[in-house]
Amino acid sequence: MFDVFSAAFAFRGRIGRGSYWGLTILCMLALFGSSVSVALTANYTNATPVNVIAVVVAIVGAVFFLVMCIVLFGTGVCRLRDRGKSGFWIILYYLAPFALALLAIDPDGQRESLDWVALAVLGWAIIDLGILEGKAAEPVAA
Repeated sequence: MFDVFSAAFAFRGRIGRGSYWGLTILCMLALFGSSVSVALTANYTNATPVNVIAVVVAIVGAVFFLVMCIVLFGTGVCRLRDRGKSGFWIILYYLAPFALALLAIDPDGQRESLDWVALAVLGWAIIDLGILEGKAAEPVAA
């Protein structure tokens, strides 16, 4: 598992479906936990000792959130390499659904088609990264 983490942080190498799912689920749980810690401590603004601890917890949670996002992106890039694709596809797979969902926020409901496009891209990302088999590794020339 250490090799998988080093590959995820270095954005190098390849990982299989099992390692991808394991790290993705671990990252999602960690992202959820750090988001909850930041949300629970976000309302403390006075300078009392309890509030200072809450601010420290929020900062640690935010830093942990960013680290887990880097691991999630690195894991995705390694999985894309295993699929024989460029790591730049991660922008389409991870960031495009998020951006489209943000653009679709409309009180009148006029942009709901963007939600469907975001869902379609996210669905294909799950199929491509998590379900389809990787390509065979290229033999190294001697």
